[in-house]
Amino acid sequence: MNKLFQDKCRKLLAILIEKSFPELKNKKIFVFTTPFRKNYSGLALRFFWPIPRMIFINKKRNKESIGYLNGLLVHEICHLALIERRGFIKSAFRGMLYWIFPKVRRAIEDEVNQLAIQKGYSREIYLLEKKFEKKRIFSGIQKYYMTSEEIKNYAKSIKKW
Repeated sequence: MNKLFQDKCRKLLAILIEKSFPELKNKKIFVFTTPFRKNYSGLALRFFWPIPRMIFINKKRNKESIGYLNGLLVHEICHLALIERRGFIKSAFRGMLYWIFPKVRRAIEDEVNQLAIQKGYSREIYLLEKKFEKKRIFSGIQKYYMTSEEIKNYAKSIKKW
């Protein structure tokens, strides 16, 4: 089951990159499905050469809809796209600050979601957030993410709803 889910995620990733992320088109991105704590759905990492870009998806999400998986993958792809734009040194520094300062983490997550919305994935990001808002509030990590209403309002403000 895990292998089928991993293949599904890889195929969706390829489609999304082809459609919306030309800056990542010729970059090697590995997708892994792995058990995370229940509040985490995914994680994107970029290390220095020769270690590639990686996206980890919580294998517990294998029963989610395609819309949800697209939202999750787009969110993680946007992390990688922003890392590419910033360059390795600046991204490494911001990555360190991400885990130390809550305001930096929130700013980075907002930037990621705004990029996803700008690229036309407002409904997928909205669906993703709507699904986990209550769980995130309970676990205390909601403060790092836009709410579903903030996503909708931002998308409407740039005419991407």
